[in-house]
Amino acid sequence: MVEEWLGEHGDTHPKMGFVLTNGAAKMIKALRNGNFVCVRCSAHVLHLVVKAGLEDTSESNTKLTGVLDSCRKIAGHFHRSVKDSHLLRREQSKAGVPQHRLKQDVSTRWNSTLEMLERILEQQKPIHAMSHENYIGITRAFGREEWTLVAQVVAVLSPFRAVTEKLSQEKASLAQVIPLFTHLLTKMDAFLNNREKLTGVYIVGDVATLVRRLQVLLQRRIKELTDTCPDLMLATMCDPRIKGKMALQANALTSWRDKLIIKVCDRQRLLDVGQERHDEEEEAEEDEPAEISATISNTATTSSRAADFWAETLQSLVGQIRQPSRIPSLRDKVADMVKIYVSEPNIFPTADAMKYWDEKRAIWPALSMVAQELLSCPPTSVQSEQVFSVTGNILCPQRSQLSPQLMEQMTFFKVNLPKLGYPALNFETS
Repeated sequence: MVEEWLGEHGDTHPKMGFVLTNGAAKMIKALRNGNFVCVRCSAHVLHLVVKAGLEDTSESNTKLTGVLDSCRKIAGHFHRSVKDSHLLRREQSKAGVPQHRLKQDVSTRWNSTLEMLERILEQQKPIHAMSHENYIGITRAFGREEWTLVAQVVAVLSPFRAVTEKLSQEKASLAQVIPLFTHLLTKMDAFLNNREKLTGVYIVGDVATLVRRLQVLLQRRIKELTDTCPDLMLATMCDPRIKGKMALQANALTSWRDKLIIKVCDRQRLLDVGQERHDEEEEAEEDEPAEISATISNTATTSSRAADFWAETLQSLVGQIRQPSRIPSLRDKVADMVKIYVSEPNIFPTADAMKYWDEKRAIWPALSMVAQELLSCPPTSVQSEQVFSVTGNILCPQRSQLSPQLMEQMTFFKVNLPKLGYPALNFETS
């Protein structure tokens, strides 16, 4: 099906491509059976990590579970009660906080839980004032301990949202997944050791349990990703801003460098085969007359005699020159190429990695092609899912008779016109 879909593109090789997917076992099996490179959506991986961390129902985490349930009840109450929503707005005016509605979380988006907690924390004063006079979904008002817990959970989960947003950008690449995930581990360790300041003097016990749980889950996911998809670490090594730093931290630089060498060797062989075919085609096209061939033959003989005499002259002057013990193999050449690349200074963090490899294409063609392929794959499926959301807004019950062609054209304009600098349409009337 994919080959048929890509059939009009002559140079496309679908079996060599990357396919982003979630962790569904059947999806992964189908892609592997089709010889595709299966890449897990990193945003989905983070969703599973945070969701599992928040849903930990162990006895040591009962306080956090109870506070989360209470926050859901508070948000649900104000969404259902029009009367209390008006009272909340009055309390917001008194407290001088923004008149925002409370947000409810959904099970399919972990960041909705973070947004719910952030909004409740923002509205702490009016909610606390109303809880003493009105029923707001909970029977007992939050005390200092509960508010401190909410504030600390928000601080702990905020880095996960920042990483998700970074990896969901249009210019994000596979090379950023492992470094960002590893930096999350560093942030969690900083929370546990009080290197990152939280609300309150010390980290709350339930929040510390959450942080340790997130650390374990994240470490497990990083190992799983690097084991099942080596291209993630290879992409990191091909990013000239990072190179072998991540592999060096894992004491596996030699191993990952060897894997990169093997991948570049395979690409170099393909380039050599293509060049040989090109040379054979050019030789077949040449059809020289016999007289010219004879002239070339005579010239070649004369050149050979001159070369022999020059070699004899050099030998008499400088003596016998040792021949190299062996001709360097393709692997040796590629290994030297990778070694030179890794030993060069890293480029500036804000530099364009794709532009770097485009400039290196003339020097290291095979390595450059491998690097650009690895860096061209997005780390998440967020961008494509947003396109599907656009189509869902265009095709609605009121406009259900659109043709597929018109639907595709409208989606194309909606997604791409802002990128071309077209201003947003303003439908407001004066």
